[in-house]
Amino acid sequence: MRRIFPLLTVIGSLTLGALPVLADDRYFRPEAGGGNPQSNQTYDWNTTSAVWYDAAAGGTATTWNNGDPAVAYIPLTAGSFVIRLTEDISVAGFRRTGGEPPTNSPVTITSSDPGSPFTLTFSEGTVVDFNLGTNRFVIFENLKISGGFVVQGRGFTLGNGLVFENSTITNKGTIALNGTTSASIVMETGSELMLNVPAAMSVARLSGVGSITRSGPGSGGSFTLDQSDNTTFTGRFAASNVNFTKQGVGTFIMNGGGNHAFNRIIAVNAGGFYTDGSIGSAVTSFTVAGGATLGGTFTSEETVVLSAANSVLSPGMATLDGNGNVLNHAGTLVLAAGLSAPNGATFDFFLGEDDGNGGLLNSRIDITGGTVSLGGTKTVNLFDLGGGLLEDGIAYILFDASQAGTLAPGWDENWVLGQNTTGRDVAFLGFVDNKLQVVFAIPEPGTGVLLVAGLTGLLALGSRRSVRR
Repeated sequence: MRRIFPLLTVIGSLTLGALPVLADDRYFRPEAGGGNPQSNQTYDWNTTSAVWYDAAAGGTATTWNNGDPAVAYIPLTAGSFVIRLTEDISVAGFRRTGGEPPTNSPVTITSSDPGSPFTLTFSEGTVVDFNLGTNRFVIFENLKISGGFVVQGRGFTLGNGLVFENSTITNKGTIALNGTTSASIVMETGSELMLNVPAAMSVARLSGVGSITRSGPGSGGSFTLDQSDNTTFTGRFAASNVNFTKQGVGTFIMNGGGNHAFNRIIAVNAGGFYTDGSIGSAVTSFTVAGGATLGGTFTSEETVVLSAANSVLSPGMATLDGNGNVLNHAGTLVLAAGLSAPNGATFDFFLGEDDGNGGLLNSRIDITGGTVSLGGTKTVNLFDLGGGLLEDGIAYILFDASQAGTLAPGWDENWVLGQNTTGRDVAFLGFVDNKLQVVFAIPEPGTGVLLVAGLTGLLALGSRRSVRR
């Protein structure tokens, strides 16, 4: 069917011309006499084979025209078959024609030589909508993908070997993930990124609003987010029995609250990962590598392990400014199963944020159970959020281990001050009743920071000091 937009109305003395004429729809009928694809067959897609028709039945056979890209209609009823590109192809979207394929009988669109994949170029903003039911997939793999497009409905699946070049997918339906890709995905409200276990899966960028789910029963598989820039995703990690790894120098902020379904490995290996909500005790490992940052206002029922020097724990959520830069906020991080860290761990605390009602918000870590085992030197960084509400002579609690189950020897020793952007000298940084407290004093000309690391100094001042959470 040829699709032509009507002429627009004359507005005043200005006449707007007709919008562009889009290409004909094209129907893939590669069998003899224009028959539909058959199961267990492999077909070539190029610009020389006359296997594309201008109608779902009957009509005229033609070759594919890259100069006038069409919407490709693929008959899927036969079950599993393969369409392989033997050259670069430009397309204006995908649809299916006819009924749905059998369950778990995917159709694959790929390159004839996976080692030298061809490019599938989408006309910017076109739509992919196979409109399939549960456990029915069209898998794209071993291709270079160029041009942005919109996914609607279900059935579109990202397989292995996909390289995205200046291409962003806008997800308004369900995208199934079945392999490692460099995809950049923007989720819209109600959309779903579905992880097909037990595959190893990855994307290069994830943002927007939606949910991360999984397909079918069983366990295994891994999901890696390997992104170089900063993004915010509002939604819930609902994909149980899947390992989650954060790679790449960018920061991934996952908010939206709720109980996440993490119950295997969580590994923050690079960049930053901030979240809220709750992380249950079924998680088998929760680690933060050297140079990586874990932050947020979540409650964890699994022990958090800062596994190397320069691992960073940063209580409080984060947002992004208009340029994509990370903005930290004050907040409380609750660790219900304890905390472990080696020599050289870092703790970032953000202080003095105005709550909008004249109140004061500060970052803190509450340990409400488990074991606290912290070795060597622990660095405390203090950052002012500009609320102008910090006071000298007040003991602000940063780290509360008073409810921990076990306190390993040396956990409260060798806490040292690193960065301090509050504009105030630190008169005291130390522990009272298993609570790390900081007290500021107004700087006097010619004085530096006074860091008192022992308990004795605080006790001497304690009778004259208020304590604030």
